[in-house]
Amino acid sequence: MTSDTLLSPYGVVSRQKSPRKTTLWKTRVQGILSLPDELLLFIIKDVLYGEEQLPHTPVLLSHVCRRFRRCILLCPVIWTRMIYCHGSGRRFTMSTERVRAGLERSGKLPLEIRIVIDNFQDEDSTQEKFASFMERVLLASERWKEFKIEYHGKGYFEGPISFDALSDPLFDAFRSSTLELLKVDFYEGDSFEKPGTDAGFWTTILSESNSRFPRLRKVSLYDFTPPFNGLDIVPALDGITELDIALSDISADADVDLDILASYLQAHRALQTLKLDFYECYIKDWELRGRNVVFSSPVSSVTIEVHSYEHGVENIWKMLNNFKFPNATHLSIFFYIDDPEEYHQTFDRAFEAHDHYPSLETLKVFVSLPEDGVTVDLPLLKFPGIKKLKIASNSDRMPFNLVSKSGFGHGGPHNYKLPSLTSLEVYTPNPELVKDWIADVAKVLKAQGDWDSLKNIVVWFHRKYRMEKEDVQRWLGANETLATAQVGGPSFASRRSWMSECN
Repeated sequence: MTSDTLLSPYGVVSRQKSPRKTTLWKTRVQGILSLPDELLLFIIKDVLYGEEQLPHTPVLLSHVCRRFRRCILLCPVIWTRMIYCHGSGRRFTMSTERVRAGLERSGKLPLEIRIVIDNFQDEDSTQEKFASFMERVLLASERWKEFKIEYHGKGYFEGPISFDALSDPLFDAFRSSTLELLKVDFYEGDSFEKPGTDAGFWTTILSESNSRFPRLRKVSLYDFTPPFNGLDIVPALDGITELDIALSDISADADVDLDILASYLQAHRALQTLKLDFYECYIKDWELRGRNVVFSSPVSSVTIEVHSYEHGVENIWKMLNNFKFPNATHLSIFFYIDDPEEYHQTFDRAFEAHDHYPSLETLKVFVSLPEDGVTVDLPLLKFPGIKKLKIASNSDRMPFNLVSKSGFGHGGPHNYKLPSLTSLEVYTPNPELVKDWIADVAKVLKAQGDWDSLKNIVVWFHRKYRMEKEDVQRWLGANETLATAQVGGPSFASRRSWMSECN
């Protein structure tokens, strides 16, 4: 939400100098003000408390009118996010006064501390503002529930902002806090190759996480690179239920492999959700190769993302074929492939170890391809327990056949069977280009008597296309009973946004 748009998803339009548009804006606001306080408060919370909320937004809305102000001041959860942003395009740091007001208005609720550092200049005032912000939020460290820090761009390690000067008070704050989520994201790998940077600082903290974070349950580590590799921290993360770790720029001769991760997964039974991202990485022929490891940990959700144009094939099939998650009910694969031939090889080898996921119920696959017209088989019958299928591509045609090599294209859809799906979600830029594919799926399900099991069909597409539920039902040959078909348009920007919208 920006400073010139208020509650836009709910019909309020931007402020304009035009008298006609100003009148329209006032009319829309009057409609919202006619809502009961409880509903208005629900809408405000839904708009405000998203991941991208800017620190000035609650204050901005509290000045719309007295009604808004009264509702916002009666909603302490809106004031629980303390944000420090500095850098190009991110000059929305909360002032000391706003931090103080937020701490007061949030009552005794748990707090989220978020710090974004983006290409700042070497200015004395920068460290002063940062120190002032940290001084305030440290006073309420016993209420910290989430601590998120993001580094963007090069050069910030040369700047005046550093956590080293705050190491002692931060250690004490973490130890006394009720911190449950810690997120440390670095977005420029070649900035951390020198010792003494903040990457080393966070490595030190996390390597002693048992004593630092007694209640920590969720950890997200993004773009740690040698010599401060995220995998080196993993053994200390005892008691974690959700681990989201991303590695980047690991060359073939780097002394990094996944034995550490495998040992951790075998030893720690609390882990439930595992997310692995590989960006331009090479997974060497680790010792795990050739001896599949069966994990007894109750990991129920596995996500693998690969941004690796040179080693994408190897990374995908090494991960899927060398790890075994017998309790996993959710598997998500999100990857970019530069070579169409590699795309075929990936799927030929990736599902060789389909028996590694005997409990699988939900499969999500997102593929970003360099050219259109590439199609491979997605052999769903290797996962007979699948009930929910979610697939997406940025291509102008569906990159998957839901078949084996004896299925569609070798005798037609009438010769093939699909699992008894209860939910099918398809994400595509242009819905017109997948209607035949969807119709074939419907024919197979009807022919095998599983049509009535399908309760939910969603077709997402680019917002420039205008489609209705009736269009999807016409493709399916469905009657009025298939009222759950939906049409929309989520973001394809990243695995994180796509996965969250697919959940």
